[in-house]
Amino acid sequence: MYHRCSNNLLKVMTFNINGYFSEREDRYHWVKRSDLAMAVIQKYEPDLLGCQEVQAGNLPLFNEYLSEYAAHLGAETVIQDDNEKAVYNPIFWKKSRFEKYSMGSFYLSQTPGKWSKSWDSMHVRCANWIKLRCLKKGSEFIYLNTHLDHHGEQARIEGSKIIVDKIKKLRAGTDLPVIITGDFNSRAWAPPGENVNTYPFPIIPHSLPSAGTVLSVYTENGFRDTFLEAGHINSLDTNTYHDFYGESFPPVGLRLDWILFYNDSQKIHPKTHLIIHDAQPPRYPSDHYPVLTEFVWE
Repeated sequence: MYHRCSNNLLKVMTFNINGYFSEREDRYHWVKRSDLAMAVIQKYEPDLLGCQEVQAGNLPLFNEYLSEYAAHLGAETVIQDDNEKAVYNPIFWKKSRFEKYSMGSFYLSQTPGKWSKSWDSMHVRCANWIKLRCLKKGSEFIYLNTHLDHHGEQARIEGSKIIVDKIKKLRAGTDLPVIITGDFNSRAWAPPGENVNTYPFPIIPHSLPSAGTVLSVYTENGFRDTFLEAGHINSLDTNTYHDFYGESFPPVGLRLDWILFYNDSQKIHPKTHLIIHDAQPPRYPSDHYPVLTEFVWE
């Protein structure tokens, strides 16, 4: 069992659960893997959980198994005015540790105040944020969860700039630490001289997202990647997306799911970073691996 979080430790998880509906084979449907998804969350007991691709059909189990968490469902994306197919990027936090004192949502477009998409985005995308206060310590911080477009490179970059600008406004006049989780649909890294045409099935070379372009938007503005800060080294075998192939998915550096932090006040430091491979092949909790960072709170 992963050890429980003590008072000065903060466990944060990001998890793209691949929704409720599936256009693929029946074995990928939520009802065939929901027990694995819930089990992995319960096993690692994150204090903060940011999910992506959550739909109405997923929520009954979330409500049942995660009753110790409060939630900010946030804005709907992808489908408008269809409650069953609407997609959310909710934030969950342990009610025993934190209290909410502010929250909101915005769209990753040129009109972030309304349901919209811009640039080369295929779908409407959003970010949800919350300001939390630690009940025992009184410390405060900002947590933001997002899901960038899977198709548009410009949309990922411009959407990230909007996120960074929003964070600056939320932090104005404070030294609040910031944690960002999400499926960024961008590779954090790729090897120099990479020849994508050498990658085997099921990789589609022209579909591999660019590497480093989106992450640099954050790092150039003071954010840090917990994967690297916890002592890991970039390599091809760090996929967080595996398309339900699990360990047989080719190592191509598809580290798309990140946990970032901003810490100019030196209040939080990543201690560990884990890409969670828990599964019962051929059953997997999702087509993404959950990612967990444990922070030390000074």
